[in-house]
Amino acid sequence: FPVTIIWLDVLPLGLGYSIAHKYDGSMITAFKHNNAVHFATHMSFQNPHTDLAQQVYRQSYPQLSTVPLEDFTLIFELVAPENQIIVNYAQADLILIGVRDLKHNRLLAYDEVIKFAKKYQLQAVELINIPFESLYEIAHHGNSEMMEEGWVIAFNNGLFVKLKTWQYLAQVHIKRLGLTT
Repeated sequence: FPVTIIWLDVLPLGLGYSIAHKYDGSMITAFKHNNAVHFATHMSFQNPHTDLAQQVYRQSYPQLSTVPLEDFTLIFELVAPENQIIVNYAQADLILIGVRDLKHNRLLAYDEVIKFAKKYQLQAVELINIPFESLYEIAHHGNSEMMEEGWVIAFNNGLFVKLKTWQYLAQVHIKRLGLTT
């Protein structure tokens, strides 16, 4: 299942980058309203994803209520068996994948996101320490033994690129066609 990135030669690899694990779930943001933590997806404030995020928050991350959400927008990936796209997760979790500093209008770098998560005892995005060229080979040729969606490359100029494994993309296409694996 060949996948080609036409723009590979124009990526700003020389500027520096960080590579993070790409979780196969739903993006959720946290906010406070009437001094209570709430969640939203890009589509709405009330849906099964936000309900599940609220449940995970109450059970696993009550300290989230201490985060000054008037100063930060927290971006999570909601992963759960009942929210499975392709990758199977054993339990529901909220993984902090991004933080926007509202006072300075900037997105925190991945290493800052990890420090932020530690401060508030949240689950943080996992960084991958591998050169981009090696990662591209893994994604393109399927050298990975486990089913994973792929990775997000955050370039130091603010550009974000998703790199997905061929196994994941094949599973997505099989599912869209209504076939079984």
